[in-house]
Amino acid sequence: MDSKEQNNRVLRNLKDGFDSEQRQSVIDKGEPYGETAVDTVICDRPIRVSEDLSSEQLNLVRRVIQDTNPIIKHCFRNSLEVSNLYPEFSYVEGFAMMDDVEIVFEHAWLSLDGILVDLTIDGFDDYYGIQFSDPELLSTYYEIGVEADTWRILGNHQQRYEDIT
Repeated sequence: MDSKEQNNRVLRNLKDGFDSEQRQSVIDKGEPYGETAVDTVICDRPIRVSEDLSSEQLNLVRRVIQDTNPIIKHCFRNSLEVSNLYPEFSYVEGFAMMDDVEIVFEHAWLSLDGILVDLTIDGFDDYYGIQFSDPELLSTYYEIGVEADTWRILGNHQQRYEDIT
């Protein structure tokens, strides 16, 4: 394990927490995101990014927000929808933590050219997850979400994430 992973609070807390297939998948296949995530406002909406966006990236995020109107506290749905509709984004699912709370939360966010983009800002400071970019996989899980109102890949108990393990 490299020093970046050793210093990631999310990974350390995942290893200390209860055992589950989902946690083990993230520990084995995940990576840290947004080591320096900061809040910003786009289209009068607070979001979190891991670094400054280029003007092209900023315009794309603006368009995504206007087109999809992400719902606060619906991170899995928002991220699956955006990654399904906009191939420039990858879907990332895993866990996140706030600086002042030593609990890991299941969470989903987006990656745009390796930059963390969290449209459902919850005040998270540390992120650790698995990135999914395969359009067929994202489409399948988006359709499952629409039909069954279950919006996760790793934590999807309908499908049991059999396509990805």
